[in-house]
Amino acid sequence: MRDRNNNPVSQVTVTASRGQGTGTLRGHLTAVSDSKGLATFTDLGYNKSGEIFTIRFAAGSLSINSSSLGPISSGAPSGLAIDRPPVAGTSVDANLPDQPRIKVTDQYNNPVSGAEVTVSLASGPGTLRGTLTAVSNAAGLAAFTDLGYDKAGEKFSLHFTLGDLSVDSGSMGPLAPGAATQLRVETAANGSGTTVPAQTLAADKTLTVYGITAIGLITTWLPLPVPGHWLTRAAASGTLIW
Repeated sequence: MRDRNNNPVSQVTVTASRGQGTGTLRGHLTAVSDSKGLATFTDLGYNKSGEIFTIRFAAGSLSINSSSLGPISSGAPSGLAIDRPPVAGTSVDANLPDQPRIKVTDQYNNPVSGAEVTVSLASGPGTLRGTLTAVSNAAGLAAFTDLGYDKAGEKFSLHFTLGDLSVDSGSMGPLAPGAATQLRVETAANGSGTTVPAQTLAADKTLTVYGITAIGLITTWLPLPVPGHWLTRAAASGTLIW
């Protein structure tokens, strides 16, 4: 601060405010000039990343603007939120039709890029499959692309973490069983028996079937025996048929 004759003026309060920009100027926004006419600000900061800003200084009717500053980068990750929630499909065979997208922000709600988010099961007895990490982009969004769940008949939810930060999805499911891929003969129709080992039957002989397990991604029980249903070794082909 100086007078019209260029002499330093002390004890004048100067106020700082945001000029250009959309963020908030923080810190002590006033400073008092010393004997040399200097008003020194010590802890000013700006909370909006990715944009140019200026600072305006005023004392009474006098004012001056700084040159353009920034853009500045985002701060450390401080917030984790579900931007797009996951949605379960109809069967364990398919991946989730709506894959989750997680938003990472700093303490001032600026998007944080380059942050790795990890997903795991929050609830449910099955196994989560797919790529279990995703890295946030310039918009702060970490998008998962191929998650799926392998347990039918059970509700489940997902747990997303980044360091000490975490957020959980809502409950999803239950999913339907997938397509059967194997057939196993067992000694009881309620799952309490043992698997019948591979064996040879003479031509045109029969073996009573007590339980059949169709094995896909989950186990499905078929209630047997049913009168007239047998495993038979066909004389012509030598294969077991039901």
